[in-house]
Amino acid sequence: MWGPQTTAVLVLAVVLAVGAIVGTLAAWSRVRGPGPVRVLQRVGLVLLCQVTAVAVAGAAINRLDGFFVTWTDVAGLLKDVGGTVPTAGPSETNVRAVINGSQFNWSGGLWRAHLKGAASGVTGDVLVWTPPGYDPHRAGGYRVLLALNGYPGTPVSVINGLDLNGALTTGVTAGKIPPTLIVTATTNVDGQNWDCADAPGGPRVTTWLMHDVVNVVRQSFDVAPGRWTTIGMSTGGYCAVRLALTDPGQVGAAISIAGENAPDSPALARQANDLSTLAKAGTQPPVSLFLAASRQDGTTAADAHALAAAAGPGVTTTLHLKDTGGHSWTVWAAMAAPGLDWLGAHEPS
Repeated sequence: MWGPQTTAVLVLAVVLAVGAIVGTLAAWSRVRGPGPVRVLQRVGLVLLCQVTAVAVAGAAINRLDGFFVTWTDVAGLLKDVGGTVPTAGPSETNVRAVINGSQFNWSGGLWRAHLKGAASGVTGDVLVWTPPGYDPHRAGGYRVLLALNGYPGTPVSVINGLDLNGALTTGVTAGKIPPTLIVTATTNVDGQNWDCADAPGGPRVTTWLMHDVVNVVRQSFDVAPGRWTTIGMSTGGYCAVRLALTDPGQVGAAISIAGENAPDSPALARQANDLSTLAKAGTQPPVSLFLAASRQDGTTAADAHALAAAAGPGVTTTLHLKDTGGHSWTVWAAMAAPGLDWLGAHEPS
């Protein structure tokens, strides 16, 4: 009854906001004490009105969009998804192996490069997480997980928000996942959402990811032969599946968390770029999709069902649906771990 998305919480917020205004009007001329004390009291009353007004706006927006449907979701708002990734630094030998002849530098727990893509013309960041004990000459090389952030969002946010480095380390240690690099890169070019596509009249984001980013990572790190896996949440979930369906030669598996089927970018034709439409055509070579969603998170669960039902030749899907949870980091991180477990049995060749 009292979940953050309920009418009761919105009504309570409105009552508190109205009460704050009435209380401020009643108390304004009744404050006591020296001049500076009276000023501080009145400033406090004004701030109280502003805070309760913001609470009303937040409750109303959340009721419409369902960002937080449980109080656990709200607690996830405090999750640190900033610009650094907690990790041990590489050894001096590994530093030399990566830096020698490459554009990457070690900073904030990641290898980072800022470059202009030769094929796409896109200028952006490329970030690589190497697992503990990374060996630049490992026999067979390392698999690659391409992590795609949502909109708005940054490349680092998807790693921290989904705890990808922690989940991968656990999976590798348990023998469920082969040693894997995490690669992430700029997708919201010029601060706009392009749904990771080569948008008509816009930047060539697919070319940036599938050619420029792939090439620079292969040149600088010990990457295993074979196709990559994509993972993303929200808009990044749409991107993860879209890249697998439109470029199966490069992406063999995709993990979508709370992704919708329709593109958000106004630069893309909606029907032609709907994931169900793309999946219906099938792929060659085959691809595997892990579709995670919450039934309380808008249309994401319904979209996952629709995508699975539309899957054509070569497209296999696995649904992972939760009954509760909103559009938030806490929910998404809880879905990422089973997605990586699934990957252990669906690693693309």
